[in-house]
Amino acid sequence: MKVPNGVCGGGSRYQGKRAKIIAEKGSLSVGMIGQTDVAVVALDELVPTESIAFFHLDVEGAELSVLRSATNLLRSRRIKVLIWEFAPHRWKEWRTAALAETIKFMQRFRCINIQYLAVKVSDDPFADAEHTGKFMTTPEEWTTFYELIEKGLKGRPIITDILCYLK
Repeated sequence: MKVPNGVCGGGSRYQGKRAKIIAEKGSLSVGMIGQTDVAVVALDELVPTESIAFFHLDVEGAELSVLRSATNLLRSRRIKVLIWEFAPHRWKEWRTAALAETIKFMQRFRCINIQYLAVKVSDDPFADAEHTGKFMTTPEEWTTFYELIEKGLKGRPIITDILCYLK
């Protein structure tokens, strides 16, 4: 995979297997222009038979690429809880496919934007969300949520984390 050099702070976008530098985002270190070929290993190869109790995914726009690499893990229900950064504005060049992939990958999970979780030590943190209709479980709910986050607030994109657990 080609990875931009010297970029931090979310200054790159990943479309499929390609990455590109977005000049107005993040910071670019002097002398670090260009890209580097990086060997990658699919999650399905790293975890061929074991289950993952908790997986946190934040890879600055390459989340769908990583989920693609975990197709067998997802299909066989071996990822139990997943928190992943959700920023659909990074996928706007291939929006329709990105939404379809999001729905496909999350079909086995019950997901919620973490900002809707009530933090309770002695109770079930999901109980309040149960009654607010803020879970994303159906393609329609995912489409509505995707559009809301993609639209952003006051012209600024929203980046949030999604908590997903097996249904």
